[in-house]
Amino acid sequence: MQTQKTQTKVKQEIALLIILLFIPTIAIGNTAVRVEKSINSINITQVNIKRHHEADKAVKSKPRKQVIMDYVKNETEKAGLKWKDVKCLVDHESNWDEYALLDNSNGAGVDRGLYQFSSLWHPEIKNKDAFDYKKSTEYFIKIVKQDRNYHQWWGYRNGCQ
Repeated sequence: MQTQKTQTKVKQEIALLIILLFIPTIAIGNTAVRVEKSINSINITQVNIKRHHEADKAVKSKPRKQVIMDYVKNETEKAGLKWKDVKCLVDHESNWDEYALLDNSNGAGVDRGLYQFSSLWHPEIKNKDAFDYKKSTEYFIKIVKQDRNYHQWWGYRNGCQ
């Protein structure tokens, strides 16, 4: 009986691996799984995504996107950033999808989260923070204030100027 259960589990894992080979990034519940293929190996990265249900509970009547927009607007304006610039940038980068992923085929890493932080250019921003709209907003404000512009974001350069 134990052998049959083990065989079933192995078959399920193989089926999942086959699916992931054709869909490089997939979200299942609170987990995003990313598969990187190379000639000699397959690397599977699992990212646990912490969702902010407390924000949803506090504002039941608002859609999630509106909750996130309100939070970002409040925090960025408090930091002295212009809302129209921030809104335009996020509209073009992730369309307000806090779990957005873009695998750059040019070797420039993976863009993650609301602000599409590059894993190559911003390795200091861990996946759990990139997919957390509150933490990523803190990083965004820090970077913009440090650079004094939005020019490192493709969405801003190509859609907001």
